[in-house]
Amino acid sequence: MSTNLKILINLKNASMVRKEKIVLKNPTKFVISLLVILYNEGLIQSFIFNEVASTATVFLRYSYNKNIFKSLKIFSKSTTLSYFTYSDICKLSNKRFLSVFSTSKGFLTGLECKKQRLGGKLCFVC
Repeated sequence: MSTNLKILINLKNASMVRKEKIVLKNPTKFVISLLVILYNEGLIQSFIFNEVASTATVFLRYSYNKNIFKSLKIFSKSTTLSYFTYSDICKLSNKRFLSVFSTSKGFLTGLECKKQRLGGKLCFVC
């Protein structure tokens, strides 16, 4: 299983047991870019990257005392890969859910993929 998917599962599990924060050890640049997307979309409260200790502390967000990651669905696993072209992404509605794609330019949301006219592998939907 990919490290990015493990981090998403860790975030979902930590939010299910109502933890305030989790610490990620040895985060890669892809993990940091994923955390930036989660922060910009309002799924996490904040994160702090410590270069000396090589850790990232992620502070989880709850909306009206409810779990935000409850609706997280991971699509790209090693057995099932979902690739979408630009025209396929244009058919998706971004109003009800957040979709994150792994593209040649890194992790992008569905809206950013539409703006940059890119396709990619669907990672997760929340």
